[in-house]
Order: sequence, then C-alpha cells, then structure tokens
Amino acid sequence: MIHNITSHPIASLNTLVLDVLDNTSITLRIVNVYHAQPTTSHDLHHILCHEPDDTISTALIGNFNTHSPMWSLPGHMLSSWATAFTDWTDAHGFQCQNPLRVPTWVGS
Repeated sequence: MIHNITSHPIASLNTLVLDVLDNTSITLRIVNVYHAQPTTSHDLHHILCHEPDDTISTALIGNFNTHSPMWSLPGHMLSSWATAFTDWTDAHGFQCQNPLRVPTWVGS
C-alpha cells in the first residue's frame, strides 16, 4: 500500500512524500522533489532544514536543478548551494546513484 503523506513537514506542491507500507509498517519512504529554481539563489531550504527519520529507509529522488561535482559534467558552472545540498545528503546517508559523467538531461 502507498500513502501520500500530505501532512509531512516537507510536503508541498513541489515535494511529494510517499510511504510504502507492508501491512502497517513503513518499508520505504520516497521523497520526490522538483526544485523550481528561483532567479536568484535556491528554494531547497525546506529540505536542508529537514532531519530525515533514520528508522525509515528513504529514497530521495527528483529534479534538483543543481550543478554539483558529484553529478554534473565537467565545465558546468556549479550551483552556489551545491555544497550545502551535498553536505546535507552526506550527513543523512544518501548516496548518489547517477552514473558518473552520464548526463540526466541534455539541453539545446
């Protein structure tokens, strides 16, 4: 069974929180983020201030519209918030699953 947790503190129009349940226990939490980047800075504050529940296996997925050395191709200007975001993911045990040097989107 899958529950959309609209009351979760980070749930919003751009952040979907789904709990996958086996009977009554949560087997996986999926957090899907679309970062609608404003013209200046970023809009990931709700994620960076969040403390994920360490007792729940969590998959953080989405379009973060962020360039970082961890997943961007060489030559791209890095996003000013990339270090804060990757520090947060590292601190909470998230691991990037994108293949190294393989773009996930190619613009014109």
